[in-house]
Amino acid sequence: MINMENNGQKQNFQLPQIKDIKINQIPYTPPKLRYFKSSFSKYSKAIEFTVITDGPIPVRALSPALYVGKIPVIESEAIKENVYRFLAFETNELIDNEPIYFGWYGDPEELRTKTKFTYKKPDRIETSAENT
Repeated sequence: MINMENNGQKQNFQLPQIKDIKINQIPYTPPKLRYFKSSFSKYSKAIEFTVITDGPIPVRALSPALYVGKIPVIESEAIKENVYRFLAFETNELIDNEPIYFGWYGDPEELRTKTKFTYKKPDRIETSAENT
């Protein structure tokens, strides 16, 4: 009988360590979808967390998450090798000086890794020219 959960191979879903986080407030344009409206269409700005890790984030069914205190930030994409972008849209929920944790979305607090970073709301919106 084949174990469908891991195809008989041991899976390693350990997250890499975070080496650096840059936090910016950015203008946001939701994706234009052909047949339905994006759930992000109500947002015109976001808080962007650019995260540099010491290795790749494993691919799995669960999303990696940054937690600003207890608030999960799960919208993410790989930018390049070991560089990821996380976006927070409900920016008023993020509280200054809260510690930033890293884990899998839905993991209990005790499984999240506390990083050496804390959240500080950016003073202004970065333009795309400044953000590259």
